[in-house]
Amino acid sequence: TYEKIGLVGGNDDWNNDVFLTQVENNSEGKLTHLWYALNVKIDNCTWGLQFRANGAWDKQWGKGELDFPFATSNSKDNICLVPGTYNVYFNDITGNYFFVAQ
Repeated sequence: TYEKIGLVGGNDDWNNDVFLTQVENNSEGKLTHLWYALNVKIDNCTWGLQFRANGAWDKQWGKGELDFPFATSNSKDNICLVPGTYNVYFNDITGNYFFVAQ
């Protein structure tokens, strides 16, 4: 489990994460491995972006085979995307991510 999951690299900012909110399983009151962030605005993304745990680089998720807007992360390569505003969803066990344009 992770304390927090962030999205880093959007707007060419590799120092400040956009932290996602962890989904809570209401029936059991436990936290899940699902995370989301709503209305994330990305004006530019020269080098792509990645998900990372706890604001550090010891656990990170990058590009998947399908890449954008959804894939299963299978590398530490940057995810390339089209600038826009997105709802972002991520699973820290499977590495699945999904960007929904708003």
